[in-house]
Amino acid sequence: MRVLCWLCLVAFALTSCAPEPVSSRPAPASTLPAPLLHRSVHTLTPVATITAAPTQTPLPDSIEEMARSVYGERLVQQIQVPAIGVRAPVRPVGWEVQSASDLPEWDNPEAEVGWVVSSALPGDNGAIILYGHNNIHSSIFKRLADLKTGDTIDLQTGMETWQYRVQSVEIVAVTGPDEDLAAYRRVFEPQTQASLVLLSCWPPDNNTHRVIITAVPDFAPVNPL
Repeated sequence: MRVLCWLCLVAFALTSCAPEPVSSRPAPASTLPAPLLHRSVHTLTPVATITAAPTQTPLPDSIEEMARSVYGERLVQQIQVPAIGVRAPVRPVGWEVQSASDLPEWDNPEAEVGWVVSSALPGDNGAIILYGHNNIHSSIFKRLADLKTGDTIDLQTGMETWQYRVQSVEIVAVTGPDEDLAAYRRVFEPQTQASLVLLSCWPPDNNTHRVIITAVPDFAPVNPL
């Protein structure tokens, strides 16, 4: 009888320590707080959904390329000044400063007309500033000082043509760096009204003066050139 009792106890112990079949167990109640469960489900993202790596856009190699990428078809592409026979391409130009005591060294537009990248564009408030050579390369602005009040200037962008009418013609003597800086400082002062400024040196046989042409919008847009 004692042997049977011991056998029963051993069988009971083995039965109580053995794991129950999974199918027969009731689902355990979660002991995690609800917010934690919510965060765990909400923030998990399958790795398989990430299909593309970020791409890198190379920086432009020059001021001209940067201006074209930013402004696109708004850029001035051509200037026409019928009174002095000018019809020339326009491209963006910038400048470099070698030291704090030096004047800016302007990019050379060579046989074209340069649009100063810090100035306005047609349709903007402020001054559009263009400059060109008077006695080297193609001497595009050789006759700039011959313009008269009322003469027209057309700027063609990639979308339309904008017309301006000459308001003033100034010839400023430049006898040294201070006078040169003063002339350019006046041109580059911030403007609230839309205008166009053309710059070059004068006379054709040297560079002792600066020609400053100021024009104002006549009407825009007009038919393409």
